[in-house]
Amino acid sequence: MIYLLARSIPRVKDEELAVSNHNYFDQLVAKIPISKIDAWFNMFMAKFLRRLRIIVLKIDNLLHRQITSAHQNGNHHSNNSNLADDLNKQENEL
Repeated sequence: MIYLLARSIPRVKDEELAVSNHNYFDQLVAKIPISKIDAWFNMFMAKFLRRLRIIVLKIDNLLHRQITSAHQNGNHHSNNSNLADDLNKQENEL
């Protein structure tokens, strides 16, 4: 919630911020280091997304190896096989 507040404060004009009644909540909000929180959040998101990318790449690599091994163990020995050629071979064998 503080992050959303920090993102929307720069859009508010200075005239709208001028309030004659300063209460405890306004003083408390003024003490919050919003720029430090924003910097920390940006750093955290960058690290999180980098680590998530690495995990996704590892899963992709694992799936690729599984598909390759299944392809090699199956009946598909030729890489350039054609569906029409396979059907013709099956008809000739019958």
